[in-house]
Amino acid sequence: MMFCRFLTFEDYMRKLDVVNRGYGGYSTSEAIHILPEILSAETSDLSKVKLLTIFWGTNDAVDTFQHVQIDQYRENIDKLVKLALSYDIKPIVIGPTLHDPNLYNENYVSGRFLYADTATSTKNKIYSEAAREAATANGVPFVDLWHLFLEYGSWQESEADDLKGKDTAEGKSITDLLADGIHFAPEGYRILYAGVDEAIRKNYPELYWDNLPSHLCAWDKIDKKNIKESVFLGEKV
Repeated sequence: MMFCRFLTFEDYMRKLDVVNRGYGGYSTSEAIHILPEILSAETSDLSKVKLLTIFWGTNDAVDTFQHVQIDQYRENIDKLVKLALSYDIKPIVIGPTLHDPNLYNENYVSGRFLYADTATSTKNKIYSEAAREAATANGVPFVDLWHLFLEYGSWQESEADDLKGKDTAEGKSITDLLADGIHFAPEGYRILYAGVDEAIRKNYPELYWDNLPSHLCAWDKIDKKNIKESVFLGEKV
């Protein structure tokens, strides 16, 4: 389970349900076809999506069969954002972040990854900027994970493609952020969580977890002599 997901679940417990719709190996080419089906299925008189994070780009940027040309990627992100807005959903776009070729190649040599490495932090930055452009064009918030990860170690952009041996004096390393070169380690998830948390607080304060009432009555406010009536006194979103 993802570190970030645990924190989000705890924040929104009994306020909003947090649903993880991750699709390993997919790109925006698939996303533009599956998101309409997801939103259709998740929307009813009893259920409505209020917030949506749109986090694609790492697979789009590689040079394998998963690759999506940059202009098409930007257009796809734009479509996903517009679709969310058409459902009156508040979207947050998250850009792809740093890549560690050294960790990736270790996993490739061991057989964990099937394909040789074609990703770079430089390419991911290009796709991150395209995602930002799509978000800005639609007036929705963007989480710049590429620079947030870079800021963690006070690294320079010119160093981004190979951070091996670039540990800081405080011992901060790219391996704190990435577990295998692509997927996040706990510190990476912490930064992701903080970025999304700030984006919600600044742009959608009405949906920020600390501003939402809880469903059902607090446990210590339940009237034990009238449980059925008192337990449902909590506000609903």
